[in-house]
Amino acid sequence: MALHSMDLSLSRVEQSINEAIAAELISLPTLPEVALQVKQVAANPDCTIDDLVRCISSDASVSARILKVANSPAMRNNESGVSDLRTAVTNMGVKYTSNLAVGVAMAQMFSSDHQEINSRLKDTWALSAEIAGLCQAFCKFNGHLDASVGLLAGLIHRIGVLPVLAFAEEHPWLANDLELVDRAIEQLHPQIGGRVLRAWGFEQTLIDVCEQYLTFDRDVENADYADIVSVAILENFSGTEHPLGQVDHETVKAYARLGMNPESGGIGTVELSGTASDAAWALN
Repeated sequence: MALHSMDLSLSRVEQSINEAIAAELISLPTLPEVALQVKQVAANPDCTIDDLVRCISSDASVSARILKVANSPAMRNNESGVSDLRTAVTNMGVKYTSNLAVGVAMAQMFSSDHQEINSRLKDTWALSAEIAGLCQAFCKFNGHLDASVGLLAGLIHRIGVLPVLAFAEEHPWLANDLELVDRAIEQLHPQIGGRVLRAWGFEQTLIDVCEQYLTFDRDVENADYADIVSVAILENFSGTEHPLGQVDHETVKAYARLGMNPESGGIGTVELSGTASDAAWALN
């Protein structure tokens, strides 16, 4: 397909998706029930460990993922490991566990009966888990940003892919053009992701992650979670042929705000890299 024709087709996709969302012909994805409950429980300043355990234990899949994270090398406190949810929440803390639970509950949304769509959904979740692991590690390295929020930021940064692929699945003219699908994903997911998180009632700091993590020259006063995701995604693709692997890190202002050297990379140490890998393994 000629470049001009591709650009016209991409404009058509963008217009069609926005019109479909506005007319409610396709719905923005719904946050899983257990994630909604966890958000509500955790928002209560009097939330206790037992309150959170009761909420999470209603979903076997989320409970299993929480235990998997609790038993990862980065989290495990002893050799015997953790076998019950209450101990896991006690070890990780209410805030960390609640953000983790909201994030991992989303995993069930990344599946489809359409083979090509399903493949892209699975790839999106796998990448999100990798980025989440890096974000958590970078937050711990930075010391001023909450690692649990960083983890959630990594998991939601490409949530806008879901409506794009949902639209493609319902429209064969798009689903049959996989090159166009992939271009639509990359161009449209940031702003659509912001719309999804607004519909879910997420705070502005995480909406900014979706909408701004690819804006490498943005000017903000202090480091934020969009900066964390920006650096994580660049480090993840560094040295590859991917377009993000070709970005000059010296031009990315997030590195300076986070106190990281763009030449040596954000990972820095084997220990930090190992922490990120442990988190990504546990989330997948």
